[in-house]
This record gives sequence, C-alpha cells and structure tokens, in this order.
Amino acid sequence: MLYSKSQPMKTYKYWFIILIITLISCSKDEPIVPEPPTKNAWDEDITYFSHNLKQLHPNLFSKISSSEFDARINKLYEMTDSHSADDIIIGLQKILTKIGDSHTVLANNNSFSYLPIRFEWVDDGLFVTHIADEHESALGQKLTKINNVSIQTVIDSFRTVVTAENEAWFRYRFTTQVLIPEYHKHFGFTQSDNSGIFTFENGSSITLSDGNANFTSIYTNQETPLYLSNSSDYYWHEELNDLLYIQYNKCKSRNDLSMGNFVDNLNSILLAKQNITKVVLDIRMNTGGNSGILKPLITRLDVLEENGRLDASSIYIIIGQKTYSSGILNAYELKQKINPVFIGEATGGRPNHYGDIRSIELPNSKIKLYYSTRFWSITSNDTDSMYPDVDIKLTSADLLNFKDPVMEWIKEQ
Repeated sequence: MLYSKSQPMKTYKYWFIILIITLISCSKDEPIVPEPPTKNAWDEDITYFSHNLKQLHPNLFSKISSSEFDARINKLYEMTDSHSADDIIIGLQKILTKIGDSHTVLANNNSFSYLPIRFEWVDDGLFVTHIADEHESALGQKLTKINNVSIQTVIDSFRTVVTAENEAWFRYRFTTQVLIPEYHKHFGFTQSDNSGIFTFENGSSITLSDGNANFTSIYTNQETPLYLSNSSDYYWHEELNDLLYIQYNKCKSRNDLSMGNFVDNLNSILLAKQNITKVVLDIRMNTGGNSGILKPLITRLDVLEENGRLDASSIYIIIGQKTYSSGILNAYELKQKINPVFIGEATGGRPNHYGDIRSIELPNSKIKLYYSTRFWSITSNDTDSMYPDVDIKLTSADLLNFKDPVMEWIKEQ
C-alpha cells in the first residue's frame, strides 16, 4: 500500500504495532516459516529445517559451531538440483549427527527400504537373530561384510548418520539403520537402493531384497530367556523362589493395570512371602516415555528398604544398551534414593541429556523432525553413560544358547 504525505501519523503507528505483535507471536515454541532462497521444494524444506532448529532447540550449538552448521546447510542447498531426495535426507541426518543430541532426529523415512534381516550386537560382534525364512541357514551367523565391504568400514561410515551420545546407543541404533540400502548406496558401497549382499564368518553370502517377507528367528520353537518372554507388556512380574523379578519395558501406564495397583500387588507379595529376599527391576529394554510412571514403585522400594524388609544390596537394577531417556532418569532416581546394585551393561542414555521432545513437519517432504526442548541435568558427574556396578556383557554364546548371564549371576548371590 502507498501512503500520501497527508495520511495521518496514527495509521503508521497502527501498522507498526501490528508488526511488533506479529514478531512477538513467533515464540520459541512455535515453528516459523522463513522465505526460501529459491522456489525449489527441497530448498524450502532445508530452510525450514535450519531456521526452526535455531529457533526451537534449547542449545543447538553445544557440539557444533554456528558457522559449521550454516556451512553444512549451504552445502545441502548446492545439492538440491543434482542429487537424489535420499541424498538430501541423509545430508539432513548428517547435520543432526553433528549436533549430537540423540533426541533431535528425523523420524523414520517411509521412502527408505529395510532389508529382511535383523542383528544383535553383542560383545563379540553382530549376529543374525531374524531373517526372511528362505534364508534360515544364516540364523546365528556372525556378520563380516555388507556388499563386500568390511563390517568395520561400514560401522565407521554409519557413525556419520547415526546420532548417538555414547557407544551403547550407537550400537543399538546401528542394528536398525544398517538395514537401509539407501545408506549403503550413499556411501558408495553399492549401486542398489533396494538390495544388499551379506557375508558371514563361515564364508557364506546371501543377497536380500526389500519387500514383504516372512521372518524366522533364532527363538523359533525355543524357550526364550525370561527377559525376552514378555517384552510387549509395559510392566509385569514373576516370582522365582527367593526372588521377585519385575520387568519395566516402557515408561507408560498399562490400560488394564495402573502402576499404582501393580505396585500394591507387589507389596502384598513381599509382605506375605518373607522367603523373598531379592528384588530385580529389569529396565535393560526401557527406551523411555514418561519418567513419572515409575514413581510409585521407586517410593515403595524406598520404604521397604528403610523399614528393613529389603536390603539395598539385595535390590538389583538391570540396565543395558536400550536403557534410555526416561529409563535412565528412573535409574538415577533409584540410585539417589536407594543405592541398589546396578548390573548389566552401560546404558544407551546419557545421564545429563536433552529431551522432552516435540516435533515439526517439513512442509514439502512431510518428514517429521523431532527436537529437544529441555536439558536434564541429573548428576554432577557428566559421564557419557551410566555404567553398572557389576559389568556383565552378553556374548554370542549366551545369545545362541538362550542364556541370561545377568540373571544367572543374581540367582547365585
């Protein structure tokens, strides 16, 4: 709109006030939509990604400088006319890996493929646990190469795209991300974006392609260890002679049984059966949720320890690679209140970490970006992981013979 010199000054004041209100409304909790440098759809998504991370993340530049971040964003702009969508997405993920906050990630991309094989990374390597049933003979085999590239080279390359704050979480996340052939094509390991060649220590190789598959596993027709017997339930328990075993797999409340009622049931067992002298809380597969859910159990265990029904040295907390986010917040609360025995492996979660995630969606690709909104500082000892008092690592012999060395150790105490 054009204004004449005779227009009242209050009109200018009115539009100035509107401008100020508009700027204020772009708060730190709301995504902003900046003007893209070009009309290219990927340029717009990259701009949206960059501006909103700067606006919404509580401390984006704690591990990457602002200048390096901008340089990497500019490099992505240069790629939009000559590279595939997969390369752009992987480029965004590489930036997030440099940021180094394992809660700030892209959601799983539905356009990526996943090959029909699953691995467990144990102390002595990567072993096949699930596979398309026509390749059943590969179950239990140790992986040595993918697409004729050594597994160590593959691992080193994936460190640039897997966001992890410690080695435990990298290993857990790697076993999922390594199934995506688009990454292998991006790294130059193959020309295919929907298949892969897997080579094992015994010299055999198989070629797998993306697509629907019927899976078989090492656990088919086998009696699985207790900790794998009911992993879909958020929490459950079992009495084992002098031991009460409790597994807590997700920081969520069951629809059929509240945590409060669950804890009341456990308390009744402990009061009625004095022969139970050990309590095990297994959170080795707990990747998080709402940390407040476990509070009734933590409080009850604290009371039972204070009144002498339980000894702290007979309360065992099992932790591992998948203990993460709210799972590790619960672990530290237990440590501070009760000081039980922590056993197992180092946690995937970093004790002091960013979290409380929210999400935005990139406007054109519709890819969801999760970002942290808060920093949790729970210990003055800023280690990369929570390490157990008793370090017991799972080996391939344990995995393939369906043993749980952690529970075996506890039972012997």
